[in-house]
Amino acid sequence: MKKLNILLGLTVVVSILFLAACDGGGSSSASSPSGVVEAYYDSFQSGDYEGMLMLFEGSDSYSADKIKKNAEMLKMGAEAQKKAKGGIKKFSVIEEDINDAGDAATVKIKTVYKNGNEEDSEMDLVKIDGKWKFKKLF
Repeated sequence: MKKLNILLGLTVVVSILFLAACDGGGSSSASSPSGVVEAYYDSFQSGDYEGMLMLFEGSDSYSADKIKKNAEMLKMGAEAQKKAKGGIKKFSVIEEDINDAGDAATVKIKTVYKNGNEEDSEMDLVKIDGKWKFKKLF
């Protein structure tokens, strides 16, 4: 049951991050929150789930075993998201808000799925050593 809950939680995370990445606009650099989202999408599209993991806070300290296991969990969550929603029809960034200190950001997105559902969501990122990362996943 615990593994199922983790998988469902990952499906939500992957869903939100995948959706956030589908806009194709904005910066293509990891020096901005939008750039990190685009990098995540590129990794998602190419099946580089380990690359996806490396965009999260704390990922630099993951062991090779932890990266492999968590990448497999992300893969299962991504596949479940694709199956459940039929894929993405349209995605747009509504707003990118970086705090006054410049060390945290929230990106608001709107996604329209091929199954007709629409979803508004937010993603939180933090700036660590000059690089934007998604808030810790595991």
